[in-house]
Amino acid sequence: MNSVNESSFKVQAVIDLFKEYFPFSINNKDLETLIFNGGMAGDVSTTRLALSVAKTGSAGTIATTLSRYKEKIADLDIRSLDGIIGINNLVAAIDYEDNYVLGESIGADFIASGAGTSKEIVSRIKNQKEKVDVPYHFWTMSKVANIKQAQGLIKRGVGKLILENTEAGGHTSEGEGFEKTIVEYRESQIDKGGNKIIFAGRIRKPSDIVMVVDSGFDAVKLGTPLLHSDEANIGDEFRRLLLYSKKGSVGRVISPAGLPANGFLDEGLMGDVLRGVSFDKYGCQSDPLRGCLKDCTRISDSAAQVGVDVFGDYCIRDGLWNVNPDKAFKNRGIGKLYFCGIGPDEFFLRDEMLERGVLSLPAEEIIFRFLEGFYDSLVNREGLIDDGLGKLGDEHIAYVETRFDHYHKQENPVLDAKIFRE
Repeated sequence: MNSVNESSFKVQAVIDLFKEYFPFSINNKDLETLIFNGGMAGDVSTTRLALSVAKTGSAGTIATTLSRYKEKIADLDIRSLDGIIGINNLVAAIDYEDNYVLGESIGADFIASGAGTSKEIVSRIKNQKEKVDVPYHFWTMSKVANIKQAQGLIKRGVGKLILENTEAGGHTSEGEGFEKTIVEYRESQIDKGGNKIIFAGRIRKPSDIVMVVDSGFDAVKLGTPLLHSDEANIGDEFRRLLLYSKKGSVGRVISPAGLPANGFLDEGLMGDVLRGVSFDKYGCQSDPLRGCLKDCTRISDSAAQVGVDVFGDYCIRDGLWNVNPDKAFKNRGIGKLYFCGIGPDEFFLRDEMLERGVLSLPAEEIIFRFLEGFYDSLVNREGLIDDGLGKLGDEHIAYVETRFDHYHKQENPVLDAKIFRE
């Protein structure tokens, strides 16, 4: 974004704040915005989205799990790029280990492992703090659901991890929701500063990021907000669902992976499944090339956690792939599986998008607007902890206001944040 105006001054002031007070880097690359994009599997978060996000000074994430675009991903040389780019890798998928090989070969800055944990994750994260200065070392960032799990991994030497609450999109473990997770973290004895903890789940407006940073987290993941981006690999039908969603339209759904997930309850494939319609699944064990999960027989487990008594079976891979616009990959005529975080109706740019008559925005614009809104929220103390014991306070408010004035008074201010570069 090249226009120099007051909005740009606010964004630069916020990035200055992050660099000065809350530095976060991977492989000597600065995470200027403290934002990661969600690793939305089923080929929703592709190379296109990840590269667009990384150009803003954020961390781009490519979903490699069960991706049909691995040949294209394999052509990347992330080591040669200025931006931070990693991959998302689901433990429950049959290509889990293959994706580690892929991530290493392209020089991924991080490999986020979710939808469960494994001994391999624990082995990989061991003593990673000692490798903080090793060039091009990828970080295994495990997703955890609660403070106890986070503390367990920290004891093993993990340097960076993702704490995902139960309101995030897609598969989530059993933990707490947005607000309780924040409170639980604030009150925990985790060394806030000695480790890098990334918060994920139900970030819908800039004041949410203020609250997360004020509570001691080091970065945030944006998944559902970036489903609204031009670069998200979804069709217009999904975009309309998101834009016109109503309160309660997204909730806990069931998965053959055995973990509960979040998605649209009454739309597409999940609407059929929850009404009891069953669909054949591929024989994963007998034909690995057509399979997806290591075990796709655990739908009863996720149903028990969600509290569903009557349900049908389904192929999760086909349902997720069917939301992509590429018609070459449509499968067997089953419905589309719309995974999404809780509360898409709360997205802060929604009303503006409806007024403008657009179904999506550039990822760069969404991130820019979050940062601009962070400035306004911080100055107006929206999202700050009432007791004043958070990480953000008068010093930081004064800092961003001073930086804003500095740029505003200059005739030709130099804004050096990556989000302003071509």
